[in-house]
Amino acid sequence: MLRLRTLLTRSLAPAAMCALAVTACGGSHHAAATPAAATPAAATTARAPARQTTLYVYSGLPLYGPQRSDSLQIEQGIRFGIRVTRKWAIAHHQPLAGYKVVYKALPDSARQPHRHHSGKGNASTPNPGPNQFATVQAAETAAANPDTVAYIGDLNSSATELSLPILNQAGIVQLTPGSGYPGLTEKVANITSDVPPPEPGRYYPHGRGSLLRLIPNDLVQAAAAIGWLKHDVHSCTTLATTQFGNDPEAVAMTRAIEYTAALPTYKLGFFKMDQPSNDTNSYEPDASVLAAHGVNCFVLAGAPTSAAVKFTTELHDKLPVGSVIVGTSSLCNSGWTRAVPAGVDPSLYCTTPVQRIASYPGGKHFSSIFWKADHRAPTAYTFWGYLAGTLVMDAINGIDVPDKRAAVMANLVNNVTNPDDAYTFDTPDGDLSPGGAGSTYGLDKVVHGVPTPDHVLTGSPVLPAS
Repeated sequence: MLRLRTLLTRSLAPAAMCALAVTACGGSHHAAATPAAATPAAATTARAPARQTTLYVYSGLPLYGPQRSDSLQIEQGIRFGIRVTRKWAIAHHQPLAGYKVVYKALPDSARQPHRHHSGKGNASTPNPGPNQFATVQAAETAAANPDTVAYIGDLNSSATELSLPILNQAGIVQLTPGSGYPGLTEKVANITSDVPPPEPGRYYPHGRGSLLRLIPNDLVQAAAAIGWLKHDVHSCTTLATTQFGNDPEAVAMTRAIEYTAALPTYKLGFFKMDQPSNDTNSYEPDASVLAAHGVNCFVLAGAPTSAAVKFTTELHDKLPVGSVIVGTSSLCNSGWTRAVPAGVDPSLYCTTPVQRIASYPGGKHFSSIFWKADHRAPTAYTFWGYLAGTLVMDAINGIDVPDKRAAVMANLVNNVTNPDDAYTFDTPDGDLSPGGAGSTYGLDKVVHGVPTPDHVLTGSPVLPAS
């Protein structure tokens, strides 16, 4: 298992604090406090390069469309992590001080062509998510630079499926703050895609794992949702699930929900329904069938389309009073929660990896130093960016070999450290290890159309890996 980072476990002496946080000594508020204090293992024996070497870190995130705000927060966290880690390295005479690390943000989404509005100039409308061309272009740009040592992205599994083979072939380690599809890192019988070539091998032409996931995968999400329905929602006795859209992530989620519900640990009643059509005028017949079979809790996956909104509304109208409808993380946004009628809100919840900062190991301390440095409150996305940035900087610290890219990859993927740390990876698949950050998932209650943090759930999936 690989340590991601033990956050901020010790304080610096006042003199060192002045060197790192000019704010405390009357300087600019953009200077930052100490990063995580754990000395990188690789740094204890290596020498700093004789002269400064420039290395590049890229990100590929949806900078256009509804995820733009989340992406900008991740970028903010990346820059903060790189900045404070470098300042810490300089103050402590670490080898990292001999490297200049340049961060470049690339979009994996694209704007639609300009549309003309008579007499009023041009206007553009952003696409709703990752764009295949933009995603591939971003990955190829990073791969083509011989001094690239890491790539942070993508935020969506569909984009990571495109970028991962390109970056893996180039030998570049990739950290994703949002791609939960389990097939990216492992094959799970009857859940992940069985369309050849097989997963996850199709994503790794280089032949070795190169993806590290900063959030739990969707198998944890499924187990967390089912555990909550079984143990906390006493009205839930018979469950059903479906998805809108046929992308592998949505299909895998509904399969995982069905499998998990049947495990002896949960043993929920389950009604298997056919996937509803995307173009029907009414879902009342589907909802009536579900109600007739005693369904009183439902998990919905897929995209927040108008069809999904209509289905949710009519499902709420037909199920018994007190029934619960849970949207998975792809629906935990205003495209679903604000689009349904207000009267549906009392029944709606959604699962999400996005939790309050204080819920994450080290989150409170991170919030404190971020506020002192930048005078604004961070979000979960800022935190993930910070983790990614500091992780990459730790891997750079101390390398003194010609092939910097391979050395960073080896430091991140192969380094075995303390398994008790809050953020560790199972090797070789790169998923967060069970326990700590790897087993928690958020549950939001929809209040006046807004997903609002309600519970921190724990999920421990027991699934048939093959």
